[in-house]
Amino acid sequence: MVALHLDNPLVVPELAGEAKALLATFGVSDEALFDVLMGSHTPTGRLPFEMPSSMDAVRAQLEDVPHDSKDPLFPIGFGLTYAPGK
Repeated sequence: MVALHLDNPLVVPELAGEAKALLATFGVSDEALFDVLMGSHTPTGRLPFEMPSSMDAVRAQLEDVPHDSKDPLFPIGFGLTYAPGK
């Protein structure tokens, strides 16, 4: 599992392809992250932006048009929830 602190979109297709899981965090405290990883709390959430599939896709985006990445790795609103320990 890889935990990524996201304050903006990242280009991580190789990491996403190799990791068993990606956990996106948005300013979470170490204690809260630990609670989720240890199963005390169920992680929930959705991406507030899309994650581009490549730097070429980033270069092709228009600065003033949101969510226009071609074939994003993870689209806006992507997210999963799971029950810890299952």
